Order: sequence, then C-alpha cells, then structure tokens
Amino acid sequence: MDPAQILDWYAHRTQELKDDLRTKGGIPRHDSWRLNYYLSPYLLLESYDELRLRHLDLFYCLCGLNEDGKISPDDISRPENEFLWESWTHVVEAWNSRGGLPGELVEEGRQNVLRYFENGEPRGVAALAGMNRRSSNTIVKFSRVEFL
Repeated sequence: MDPAQILDWYAHRTQELKDDLRTKGGIPRHDSWRLNYYLSPYLLLESYDELRLRHLDLFYCLCGLNEDGKISPDDISRPENEFLWESWTHVVEAWNSRGGLPGELVEEGRQNVLRYFENGEPRGVAALAGMNRRSSNTIVKFSRVEFL
C-alpha cells in the first residue's frame, strides 16, 4: 500500500472503533490498544527491517515454556505482560496497515524458537520439572558453571 492508502486505512479503522465505543459503551482491551495505536501510529514510517526486528523481539519476549515444557504465549492476564501485549498489538496493526503479516516472518520466528528443542528436551525443561514456575518470588538462572 502507498502512504495515502495506509493513512486512509488508519482513519477507517479509527472511525470503526470510535463508533463501537459510542454505540456499545465500551470496547475490549485489545481494541482499545488498537485505537491507541491508530490515533498515534508511531510505526508508520518504520522500514520493513525495523518493523521485522521489533516484531521478532516482541515475539520472543512473549513466548515462554509452559508447565508442560511446551512453547506457548505468556499469560496476557498478568499485569507485568500488558505492555508487551499492547506493543505486540501495535506491531500487528502496523503489519495489517501494510497488507498483512509476511508469512516468511512467522516462519523465521518459529524456526528460531524451535532451535531450543533441536537436541531433544532442553535441560531447562528437565531442571524445572515439577516446580511451580509462576511463583513471583523465584529467580532461576541458567548458565555454564564458570559463570555462576
């Protein structure tokens, strides 16, 4: 899309959400994040590579290992994650304004995450087996012995 089409896209989406806000008396949290971004689309002039890197950084920050040692998105309900999820929403909307998220970018993120499992179950998964990983007062550090 050319810049004028992108600006029209933002204006249209902004109006849709404002209409929802007015007629329904409120909008879901993720839509409020979208509206905040549409009102100030700070990623509008980012290059493809800059947006790509921001996307991957957020993707990696929001991926974690769940209690079963499987890769899953971090819990959106945790207050400490809200900024990351809102930022993720902004990046997704920046891609949407450009015609959608490039498939090769999804695959790039996926391949980097899968490397963690390339030699079978990661040591960290085995080391944390049976532990409550959601305890707020626990710090776990993985490193080679000489660095601990």
